[in-house]
This record gives sequence, structure tokens and C-alpha cells, in this order.
Amino acid sequence: MKKFLMFTVLMAFSLVSFSQIPLIIKAGYGKSDWRGDAVSNTDAQFDWKVGVGTEVYLYERFFLQPMLYFVNEGTVLNAASTSSTEGTARVIYHQNYLQLPVLLGYRAHVSPKVNIVSTIGPYVGYGIYGKKRTSITLSGSTSSSSVNTFDDGNVGRFDAGLSAGVGFEFQGMTIGADFQFGMLDLIKNVNARNIAGFLTMGYRFDL
Repeated sequence: MKKFLMFTVLMAFSLVSFSQIPLIIKAGYGKSDWRGDAVSNTDAQFDWKVGVGTEVYLYERFFLQPMLYFVNEGTVLNAASTSSTEGTARVIYHQNYLQLPVLLGYRAHVSPKVNIVSTIGPYVGYGIYGKKRTSITLSGSTSSSSVNTFDDGNVGRFDAGLSAGVGFEFQGMTIGADFQFGMLDLIKNVNARNIAGFLTMGYRFDL
């Protein structure tokens, strides 16, 4: 964990230390959930992300965009009563990650002042904290408990997957949407992965 945190701090410092490249600040608000064969009867929850990054020119309209985000994700699991048990259970997972996507981007010129920017590429993430809240109702009586998502909730700290986005760029401001598709199972031997979508707003500072 210490090595990962040191790497992310160095990455953040490098993103803002060069005067030859732009500084990008971006935030998003949307929904996240789990997907997979082992996942059913879930509710997506509202989540958000905020980050900083830059662009590195590659060729013509292509560029590389490394970013560093703080991302909030999770899901709500619902379990109904069975023939042998009368009651309901509701489990809310909150997962907070430091996330590092490295995206290949393309900037299409619509007019002298408007561009359409699209990005796609891999991301890796490390869970830093979160809460797993369980509420069980039996015969009209409800009991609740709360544990750390990653330490006691059986959710692994590492996540990785594919990120993609599209947006309209106007005089340094970008408004668009980002999507994330997790490729790693969150719980060992259980096919359940993160999925999220965000409406985003960002601004590019040419330093």
C-alpha cells in the first residue's frame, strides 16, 4: 500500500510540475453498480469522482491523457425472504479508490472553437477506504452493522478495467460523459465487477 500511495503522489506531482504540458481538472457525478453472473437484485447508487491530469501530444489529433482520480463507487444488494426465513436484508457497499487511467484520446474539430474529444484506455485502482453497511429485518425487528469494506467486507483493494469517455470541448472547458467497466472480480471466486457512468465537467489550463 505504501508503494502504491508513493507512486500516486509522485504521479500527481509530475502532472503539475511541467510547464510544457497542460493541466486538466475534471469532476463527475453519476451512478455505479456491480455486474456479473453472481450479481442479482442490486440497486445502482449515486457516486462521484474528482481528479487532475494532463495531455501528451502524440500525432496530429491524437494524444495521451494520464489522470489521477479519487473515485467513489459501490452498490446496494437486496435479499428477499425465503420459504424457510421470513425477512429481508440490505447491504450497501461504499468503495473509495485512488484511480489511475491512462487514456488514448482523439480531438475532432467541429468548428474553430468547438471540438469533440473521445478517450479510451485502461485504468488501475486501489481501494483506500469504504463502508459496508448491513441491515437485516426479521419479524418486524431490524438490526444493523457496519464494517470497513476492504478490511472486513471481503472486497479486494485492487481494481482494474477499461475506461472510455466523450465530450464537447469549448475554449478549454469540456462537458461530457465517462464510463468504466471493471475487469477484476471484487470478491475472490465471485463473478462481481464494478461498472460506473459519470456526467463530467473539466477545464484545461495551458500552462
